[in-house]
Amino acid sequence: MKKLFLTFVLSMFVLTLAFSQGTAVPEKVSISLDALLKTRTSNGGFNMKNIGSYFFAAQGAVYVNVLFAAELEETYGQLKAKKDADHEKKMAEYNAFVENEEKKLEERNKKIREKNKSLQESKRRPEETWEKPEAPLPYAKAYHNLYLRVVRKGKVVQQYKSPMPTADKKAGYYSFGLILEPGKYELLLNVNCHDDSQDGTLLVELDAPKMTVMEIITPARKISFSTPTFYKKINTLHQVEERFTVVKDCYRVSPYKQEFYPYLDKENKFKASDTPTLSFFIMGVNQPWNVNVKLEVKQGKKKIVAYKVPPMTNPFFFQPIEFKGEDKKPLPAGDYVFHVSLVDDEIRIRKGKIEVPFKIVE
Repeated sequence: MKKLFLTFVLSMFVLTLAFSQGTAVPEKVSISLDALLKTRTSNGGFNMKNIGSYFFAAQGAVYVNVLFAAELEETYGQLKAKKDADHEKKMAEYNAFVENEEKKLEERNKKIREKNKSLQESKRRPEETWEKPEAPLPYAKAYHNLYLRVVRKGKVVQQYKSPMPTADKKAGYYSFGLILEPGKYELLLNVNCHDDSQDGTLLVELDAPKMTVMEIITPARKISFSTPTFYKKINTLHQVEERFTVVKDCYRVSPYKQEFYPYLDKENKFKASDTPTLSFFIMGVNQPWNVNVKLEVKQGKKKIVAYKVPPMTNPFFFQPIEFKGEDKKPLPAGDYVFHVSLVDDEIRIRKGKIEVPFKIVE
C-alpha cells in the first residue's frame, strides 16, 4: 500500500490540470442551478438524494468523492424509445439516399465503360468512386448529463459536465470525484435529459476535512484518525479517466487507480458471512511510519477476538475482516465494537485509540 500511496501523491498535479477545465452550460440548466442556489431547494426531478461523501488525502488538497441517487430508469426508457424511432426514420432516409447515390454512380460509370470501349487503354478514363457517409448512430452518446457547480463563499470555483452512465437498470447510487482545498462548499448538481425534456437538481453541503498529505504527516502529540469506512471490495484499475467522470455503484480515486465499493449503512450492519475491509487514515505520525496496531472486537468489556495486524508503514490503515470468534465460529447476532489502538514505535508516547461500533444481523 505504501507504493500505491506515494504514486497517488505524485499523480495529483497531473489530475489537477485535467480537472481545471470548465464547460458550457445550457440556458435551462443554468436557470435551474441559479434557482437551486437561491432557494436551496431541489426541484424534485428524478428524486435525487445525497448519499454521502468520502475523502482521500492528496498533495495540498483533498480528493473528494460524492455519492448521490437519481431515478433515471423511466426517462431512460422513454428517451431510448424516442431515439430508436428517430433512428429508424433516419436509417430509412439514409438507406434511400445511399441507394440513390449508388444508382447515379453506376449510371455514370456505365457511360464511362461504354466510352472506354472505343479508346486505347492508355486513354481510358477510370471509373468514379463514392464513399458513403457514416450511418446515424443507433443510440445517443448520453441520455442524461450531469452539470455541476462548486460554490465556495458564494462564488463558483469549479464547473463540470459529464455524461451519466446508462440507466438501463436501477442504480444504487452514482458518484463523481473532485479535488478541493479543505473547507466548506456547496455543490449544485443538475441531471438533465439530453433533449432538455426534464431535469433534476440537488444541493449538497460539503465540508472537506483538513486531510492533506502535509497535515497527515505533520507530527502531533496524539495519533488521530479520519472517519473509519468499511468496503465490500477494492479493485485496482489498469486505466482510469483523468477527466471529470460519473460512475455507477462504486466510487473511484482516479490518480490512485482504485475503485471502492463501500458499505453504505450508517450503523455498520453486517452478516456474519461478510468479509469487509476496515480502512482509515492516521494523522500525526511523521516518516518513517512504524506504527504498531492492536485490533480487537469487544462486546461490552468482553474481548471476543483479536486480529493479527502487521505494523503500519504508511498512513493508510487497510485491514480485511472476518467476523469469527477465537473458536473460528461466526459471530452471533448482536452489538459489537472494534477497538483499535496504535503506538508509534519511533516515539512511543505518541498513541491513538478509536472505537468503531458495528452490528451482526441474521
